[in-house]
Amino acid sequence: NLPTTARSQAWQVTLALLKPDVYRFKPLVAFVESKLAAEGIDIVSRAEVRFTRQLAMEFYAEHRNKFFYNRLTNYLLCGDTGVYLLAGELAVQRWRHIIGPTKVYRALIERPDCLRAAIGLSDTRNGFHGSDSVETAAIEAKFFRTKFSLSDEFQINVCSASSTRTV
Repeated sequence: NLPTTARSQAWQVTLALLKPDVYRFKPLVAFVESKLAAEGIDIVSRAEVRFTRQLAMEFYAEHRNKFFYNRLTNYLLCGDTGVYLLAGELAVQRWRHIIGPTKVYRALIERPDCLRAAIGLSDTRNGFHGSDSVETAAIEAKFFRTKFSLSDEFQINVCSASSTRTV
């Protein structure tokens, strides 16, 4: 079932993660979901995922040689993560705007109204993930495809990018 906004050329699908320190507190989850609704971004599907070390390392493989890689992957191991497929007009850009800058100190200064400024703890423990492009969103959605309840038509349209990563 495609949301009605699917008719627009600017309609996008993106992947969002509510990382363990956010996802474990259901009032924070409700707060985030209410912000999405207020912004007119649809939650197409959601899943609860417990990352293994291997899964976390695969999901963040692009950061493998960066100094924060171990902290980032270990962060995902500390509890369940909320994995969301979001859809709407310019959903990729709008979700990233809602969560704000990756670095929490920057979020506090530049975007005090964003989620990372309100909830994030540090640069690594910033509470959220947002795909950086439509192409990345398709790859990341495919990574979690077995966790979502999606129609075949939606999976074909959203998860068409090739990826060897599966859950």
